[in-house]
Amino acid sequence: LLALNLRNNPIIQLPSDMSGLPKLEELNLSFCLIHYIPDGFFSFPALQELNLSYNHLTEVPSSVVHLTTITSLNLDGNQLPSLPFSILGLQTLQDLSIKNNFTSSVLWKEYSSKT
Repeated sequence: LLALNLRNNPIIQLPSDMSGLPKLEELNLSFCLIHYIPDGFFSFPALQELNLSYNHLTEVPSSVVHLTTITSLNLDGNQLPSLPFSILGLQTLQDLSIKNNFTSSVLWKEYSSKT
């Protein structure tokens, strides 16, 4: 399976282990009811595009750094006041979209605690 589109479904909880989809390149979970991303969720060795837009997310775990092949990450329309500083370490990331969130003046969570 290379692409999985679950857009606009009543998905509330994500599994903590997604290693059963080793070839998945595109995952669309937009317009669901997701509140929380478990740490083990980011176990996609080939994922390039992840759309988590318009859910109810209040936090992105720092384990997002495990998405080593990601090129596009869409987090639009959630309730994210900040993002983990580890997102900046995603070397393949070309497009990060965070429109329509509740971002604060200090966007990078871990960075703000170091200054």
